[in-house]
Amino acid sequence: MDTGQTFTDEQKNAVTHSVGPLLIIAGAGTGKTRVITGRIADLVLERKVAPTSIVALTFTEKATNEMSERVDVLLPMGADQPVISTFHGFCDRLLRERGLDIGLPTDYRLFSDTDQWFFLKKNLFKMPLDYYRPLGSPLKFITALLSHFSRLKDEDISPEDYRNYAADFGKKAITEEDKEKTTKLLELSACYQMYQNIMISEGALDYGDLIFYTLRLLEKRPSVLAEYRKKFLHILVDEFQDVNFAQSKLVYLLGEKADSLVVVGDDDQSIYKWRGASVANILSFESHFSNVDRVVLSKNFRSTQSILDMSYAVIQYNNPDRLEAKEGIDKRLISQINAVKKEDKPSVHMFDSDTAEVSWIANKLEELRKSGITDTAILIRTNELISKYAEDLKNRG
Repeated sequence: MDTGQTFTDEQKNAVTHSVGPLLIIAGAGTGKTRVITGRIADLVLERKVAPTSIVALTFTEKATNEMSERVDVLLPMGADQPVISTFHGFCDRLLRERGLDIGLPTDYRLFSDTDQWFFLKKNLFKMPLDYYRPLGSPLKFITALLSHFSRLKDEDISPEDYRNYAADFGKKAITEEDKEKTTKLLELSACYQMYQNIMISEGALDYGDLIFYTLRLLEKRPSVLAEYRKKFLHILVDEFQDVNFAQSKLVYLLGEKADSLVVVGDDDQSIYKWRGASVANILSFESHFSNVDRVVLSKNFRSTQSILDMSYAVIQYNNPDRLEAKEGIDKRLISQINAVKKEDKPSVHMFDSDTAEVSWIANKLEELRKSGITDTAILIRTNELISKYAEDLKNRG
């Protein structure tokens, strides 16, 4: 392997892993992006894999751009580029190419959240609403309805699935409460169906539709699935702990026959659990494939050991709902940064009032500035709390 980079033994095992599914459990600051880009370079430079047969899926445009820039530096000038994209960007690409196979216009308009809101506002009173018909301002109702539709698509639930579920629930309904719930479910499923129909009739899709219809394309058109499986032979997925059900289904569909399928994740860094993602994603990957190899990255290049030890102690309160507790994996991170003085260890301070807290922090910042340290930051839980700090700091110049 000669990608012009140096790797730890753990990272090297992940970069050079040969074939089949691989789970990389990458703790914070352990170089997961370096491993993903290094693996792409190794596939192209050492194993002579065509770059166009490689797909790397990320969650954000920022991560996509960073990964693309790193790969661009590693590969020879003028070389073909692998597909490095967000899930939504990748699905948009597939639907633009082959959406006609399931009756979708390939020149569809992609609605932003704001576009969706105004679209539903315009069509709200076309919806078959009775139980949920808003009596006053519909503004909050629109947001709730769109959120409901989005969650359905995250779970890959079609309007037909939803309607059938509502009908089956109704058949078993005995109590008045269950009968009322049936009414609500049937109404919501009808609204969901109408929303989708009107969107398609106007040549528009929302972000949830991108993955939803890509799954329909691959499931209903075996020839298209076979074509993309043949095209994309090496698949890498970043932040796998945060994929929702529909995204994981897409990964499994395309990766089932891939030469290599690599997912990188860490349940301790999950930020989308409220959208249905959790440690279950990682466990399901190992249960879906019978021959999964595993690499654990535990050498941290970002923080001092005292910070890592504090973080490790805090995250234990998430047990037993962690991989470490469920699978017996040692996820304690080991710092690769030189040890710091004892007084630089993290400290906790409690205050009787927010005013006292603001004053203490401002005094601390002044002390640091006098000692020559100006690279500082204050992290605050919510935006509305910022003004108190900003005002005190402004008064101090």
